[in-house]
Amino acid sequence: MSSARSNMARDYVPITTHASGDAASRARAREMLERVVRRASPIMQRRQLRVQALVEMPPPREVTIWGDNLNHGARIRLVLRVRVDEGKRSRSRRSSAAGATAYRWIADDEVFATFLHELAHNERGPHDAKFYAILNEMTIQAEMHMASNLYVCGRCVGGGDGGGGVAVWHSPRRAAADAALRRSARAQ
Repeated sequence: MSSARSNMARDYVPITTHASGDAASRARAREMLERVVRRASPIMQRRQLRVQALVEMPPPREVTIWGDNLNHGARIRLVLRVRVDEGKRSRSRRSSAAGATAYRWIADDEVFATFLHELAHNERGPHDAKFYAILNEMTIQAEMHMASNLYVCGRCVGGGDGGGGVAVWHSPRRAAADAALRRSARAQ
């Protein structure tokens, strides 16, 4: 077992954002990384994976790489935002803060998919059939977890099987309806 894996998944993953942008941009980046860790924590616990540091990659102008994994989870870096060139910015944004860099934020689901990809490297380094089998398994686990729980703003507010057994896959719409029924039953 590598040093990046342990008998227990860590509850806390140190998060570092890139120094680019204003305080609001850095805060938004931190919140995004925290949501990614919350979504992935059941998979990390189940598979006993550990990430020692989750870091925002410097925002590029063009994305050539979406993330990387150093030493099986010693550090995972993810692209969260891309710099927008002055010529591509809208007039309203251009006039807002002269000289301020504008960013296009990557969707949470894309960042999460990249995190799962990098997390799969904790178990398998090269991009071969075994790696993609691990990634596919992790993706299915994430889909099952999301379908069995209702998430609002990255926070689980219901669902799951409650007993730690195997969750049955339902569509997100069905999972939301089931969670609403459970809440109304508890309220009565």
